[in-house]
Amino acid sequence: MPGLVPMRRPRDDEDDESHVDGSTPSSDKRPRLNGHASQTPLLPRSYENGQNDAAPLTHSPGSIVRVAMKDFVTYTSAEFLPGPSLNMIIGPNGTGKSTLVCAICLGLGAKPDVLGRAKDPSEFVKHGQKEAEIEIELERDPARHRTNPVIKRIIKRDSNNKTFFMIDGRNSTQKAVAELCRSFSIQVDNLCQFLPQDRVVEFAALDPIELLVQTQRAAAPDYMSDWHDQLKNMRNDQRKHQAEQGQQTENLKNLEGRQNMQRGDVERLRERAEQQEKLAALERLRPFPAYNVARENYHEAKERWKEANNDLAALRRECEPALAAVNSKDAYVKAIDAVVKRRQRLVTRAQDDIRQKVKKQHTASEQHKACDQELDAEKKNVKTHKQERLRIDAQIKSLERQVENEPPTIDVAALNEKIRDISRQQREKTDAARDENAKQDDKANICNSLDQRIGAAETSLRQLRSKAGQQVNKLNNASPDTAKAWDWIQKNRQQFTGKVFGPAILECSVKDTRFANLIESVLGQADMVCITVTHKEDFNLLQRELLNNQRLSDINLRMLDTPLSYWEKPYSDNELRQLGLNTYILDLLEGPEEILSMLCDNRNIHMYGVAFQELSSQQFDGMMSSRISSWATPTETYNVTRRREYGDAGTSTRTARLKTARFFTSQPVDTHAEQEYKNTIAELKDERQEAQRQAEAHKATSIRYGREHQELGAQKKDLEAEKKQAQEARSEWQKLPVRIAGFASKRDALDERQASYRVRVQQIKDKQDKLALDRAQDALTLVSSVQSLQKLEMDLLQASLAMIEAESDFQILKAHNEEVRQNLEQRERDVGVLMTERDNLKKIAAAGLKACNDLLQDLSDKEMEIYTEFNKINLDEYEAEIDSTKARLEMVHGGNPQILREYEKRAGDIERSKRKLELIENELIELQQNITSVRQKWEPELDQLIGQISDAFSENFAKINCAGQVEVYKEDDDFHRWAIQIQVKFRENEQLSVLDSHRQSGGERAVSTIFYLMALQSLARAPFRVVDEINQGMDPRNERMVHSRMVDIACAEHTSQYFLITPKLLPNLTYHPNMKVHCIASGEYMPEDQGKLDFGALAQKALAVYGGL
Repeated sequence: MPGLVPMRRPRDDEDDESHVDGSTPSSDKRPRLNGHASQTPLLPRSYENGQNDAAPLTHSPGSIVRVAMKDFVTYTSAEFLPGPSLNMIIGPNGTGKSTLVCAICLGLGAKPDVLGRAKDPSEFVKHGQKEAEIEIELERDPARHRTNPVIKRIIKRDSNNKTFFMIDGRNSTQKAVAELCRSFSIQVDNLCQFLPQDRVVEFAALDPIELLVQTQRAAAPDYMSDWHDQLKNMRNDQRKHQAEQGQQTENLKNLEGRQNMQRGDVERLRERAEQQEKLAALERLRPFPAYNVARENYHEAKERWKEANNDLAALRRECEPALAAVNSKDAYVKAIDAVVKRRQRLVTRAQDDIRQKVKKQHTASEQHKACDQELDAEKKNVKTHKQERLRIDAQIKSLERQVENEPPTIDVAALNEKIRDISRQQREKTDAARDENAKQDDKANICNSLDQRIGAAETSLRQLRSKAGQQVNKLNNASPDTAKAWDWIQKNRQQFTGKVFGPAILECSVKDTRFANLIESVLGQADMVCITVTHKEDFNLLQRELLNNQRLSDINLRMLDTPLSYWEKPYSDNELRQLGLNTYILDLLEGPEEILSMLCDNRNIHMYGVAFQELSSQQFDGMMSSRISSWATPTETYNVTRRREYGDAGTSTRTARLKTARFFTSQPVDTHAEQEYKNTIAELKDERQEAQRQAEAHKATSIRYGREHQELGAQKKDLEAEKKQAQEARSEWQKLPVRIAGFASKRDALDERQASYRVRVQQIKDKQDKLALDRAQDALTLVSSVQSLQKLEMDLLQASLAMIEAESDFQILKAHNEEVRQNLEQRERDVGVLMTERDNLKKIAAAGLKACNDLLQDLSDKEMEIYTEFNKINLDEYEAEIDSTKARLEMVHGGNPQILREYEKRAGDIERSKRKLELIENELIELQQNITSVRQKWEPELDQLIGQISDAFSENFAKINCAGQVEVYKEDDDFHRWAIQIQVKFRENEQLSVLDSHRQSGGERAVSTIFYLMALQSLARAPFRVVDEINQGMDPRNERMVHSRMVDIACAEHTSQYFLITPKLLPNLTYHPNMKVHCIASGEYMPEDQGKLDFGALAQKALAVYGGL
């Protein structure tokens, strides 16, 4: 057995991390291998020389050179050194063969979903460890790498499923690892390359369409898959465009038909529209004739104003001499008036100055009186200071006498010690009272708990005596979890959207208890304790609460919203009696329709017949051919199974004896249980009475401690008052010197103030003298100001008299020229009116001109045509043209104006539809050209690829005297449905049939699967393949033939690396020098020292025993 490698897995309790490869050193990290791993030969050299004279095989780029694991799944520490060709990993179940597959998958950056096992990477960390490590060394590509790339993945066991990647000892990312694998054409997610144990069945049942996709990925260049995807995408686009083309063509046909039908109506509408357009244009152009009229009116008013203004100027020249004298006198009056106003201002200013001076005299008088008051106050203060000094002297003597009487000294420390002792006693009383209160609360809680238990026991006793209570007890005995669930549902009804029904034990009853045995035999306990809901939201709520939160396991939930009327009985009552049956199970039950509907869905009770007596042989034969497959008699139940493909021979009947009813039975009250409840209630009441007595005792003790605490408080208060009084007396005595010093300071201040009395009195008298001088000076100034005021008032009087005289002369002259003035003013008013009229007409004309200019900026062609035609006519002719147009418009029938809008809109739609249809046709032509171009490149290469696979596949089957072929199923109009069609034949008298999960047995499918994978071996671009336990389900003959063929193919030159994992091994299998066998041994009976179990030595002994080579 060349290349046999001894391997073992350390036990979980081993502390060392020795490698499983016997030739591997025990260091924590093995250096990378840049060639074929050297192994100690286990067979005689003659065998090796005879069997393997050629140069040794080397690993191809991307193949696996080394796989190391630490704390990964079952391994504490292990290292695999795969050969470059076929690697067989063998060992008993549970030793960790598939762990190698998991390590390769996860180590190369794939997701756990590829394995079909756990979903989180952290689940692959060995139990009890915090992290796992995987290290994979790949054979280098000499053109791109100097050394073998080493990928390392560290998986953390924590809530975030953290994982870290390293490439050649440097931190990296999962994306970089995937890119490295892609550069070697490694496709771990391709079942044609990587087939884990848990996905073998999935591959065997792989959809032929998906099999084509995976085959191209595994064996064809990348551009083949790209071409296939392009064809599928272009075919999808082609279908969409063809559908859109049909819709557009039909739509265009409908639009053109409707357009032709409405053409006559549209012509009439267009004629009317033209008249309407003309009328609208005439109405819109009204400002132009109106402007012409306004302009003529303005020019006429302007001429009238000029003529009146010239007449006014001539009149003014005639009246100018008479008006000149009046104007001169008027100017004189205004000049005199200005003099009067100026002199009046001077008089007012002089009066204000005199008032200020009189006010100043009054202020000086008040200040002189204030000085007199200050002198009187100084005299009074002298007397007051003498009295205050005598009082201060007496106070000082009194304080000095108090200083001589020092208060007695008290022992403050002793008082403090007494107070602290009382405080300590108070705390002890408080703590004792608190303890007693806590004990009282405990006893009160015990009483409350006992009250609840007494209430519960009394409720259980009442339930035991009631029928509903008996049913609840039966439910609790049958399924305690269901009873807990139903109790929670009843307490939380408000959380549910719809109705929730309890188990049939509680909700349903038997109409006649004689049939209780029959009904319970048909339904079974699972249906009897089932909880029924009518809304999906309630079903999800119960699953979360009962299964996830409360962890209840023995629960059956059913969600059903089908009404009971949905379930139809197969026969009417008369037809049922003709068969020998009397009724259905459904008719024997009473309860909510929802529960009965659930039982119809689960147990078909609407189709389950019931006979009140045993059936005769003739009736039994009739039942065998009826539409009823289940019925019951007073003693047994019958269930008929019919298989149509076998005709009458395919009918079988299963019978069972009726069970004794446990739930739908009326039983007397259990006296033993009743007495137990009574005894329990009595014991609980005695306990409560004792607890109540103890609580009252603790309360009395607590009250006593409270009274003692109050007495200690009174003693403490007296001691603190005594201490406070003594301390205050001592403090007051210590303050006496300070108080004496304070009074002495006040006495000195009084003496100083008494000494400065004369100085202050002289200052006040000096101030009075100065005030008297100022008042005299101000009096002289006041006299001068009064004299000036008298002169100013006289001047004002003279100017006022002159003003009166001039005003009188002006009024006389004005009266003599009144008629001339009135005539002139009338002419001026006339000119003003004409000027206002001229200005108003000018504004009207200007507004009209602006409106016309604005219209000219955006006139349509039709409006410009109307403007050119009617701009020269007058307003009356313009109005006549409008009336004529209205009359012609009334003569044309209006019709529906919506038709014209629809016609014009439809014309636009037709044009757009034609353009869009032309665009779609061009796109379809381009798509078809592209499809043809890509298909002409893809299809020949695909046929050639599948032909090569079919040749290899057929050859594999021919080696085991069977037949098989692979071909491409082609559907011209749908590249999505192109598929791999595998046809096999395992017997001589059979025809080739399509391989699927229904026609062939499990072993035949396994053989076909492995032969297909082997057919890909020489074509695949992948550097290695992994197949885990593909031989499950094969018989020994097929397994031996498959293995022989696999060895021949996998060990041939220029093929990729192959991993074959199997738990079983037949004797005398075919071997090849290029293959390498990895034996895994682990378990609790393995020796502590792995060197004691040398598989190489064991193999040599086996060869010696059997003769060797």
